[in-house]
Formats: sequence, C-alpha cells, structure tokens
Amino acid sequence: MMQSAHPKEAGSPVVHRIEGPLTIYTVAEEHRRLLALFPSGAALRLELEAVTECDGAGLQLLCSLQRSAAKAGRTVSWGLLPACVLHSARLAGLPDAFFRDSPAAVP
Repeated sequence: MMQSAHPKEAGSPVVHRIEGPLTIYTVAEEHRRLLALFPSGAALRLELEAVTECDGAGLQLLCSLQRSAAKAGRTVSWGLLPACVLHSARLAGLPDAFFRDSPAAVP
C-alpha cells in the first residue's frame, strides 16, 4: 500500500509513503507508483518507516530511484528508515551515506 501527497506549497517535496513489504513480489507495482510521481518535477520525500520487509529487489528500487532522480535534476530525501531497510543496505555493502538525510532508524 502507498500514499502520496503532492506539495501544498511551491518548492515543497512530494511525499510518498511505502507500507508493507518492499520485496521482489512488490517492487514492480511500487516502481509504477514512483514513476507516476516523476512528471510533477518536485523533489521527492520517501517515507519508509512502515516497510516491514526489504530484500535486494527493494533496495535496488531505492538505488534506481536515487539515480534516476539525480539524472533528472531532482532530489530524493528519506524519512525514518526501518531496521529491515538498513539491514539490507548493510548486507549489500551500500554506504551509510546513501541514506544520509534520514533520521535514526525505527525498530
């Protein structure tokens, strides 16, 4: 499940919340949802604290989003990160700096 809120003020980010598993079984649908947000041109804030599971496919989606946003001149910031996302990132060898804008992880 996801929720998106478009900016109320110019310059405010689009906030997108991902809930539940972010795995090989769910990333295709989540990818479609994220693509739909790109035409807005606004910065994107991803709220992940409700993610319950994250595997390599979920992590790949987050990395791809970050890369695509950078190419488009847009920024992505991160909300609270659950332990499952941080654990997957560490297993994959992703540097801590990738989530540098994120507050402390949630259990």
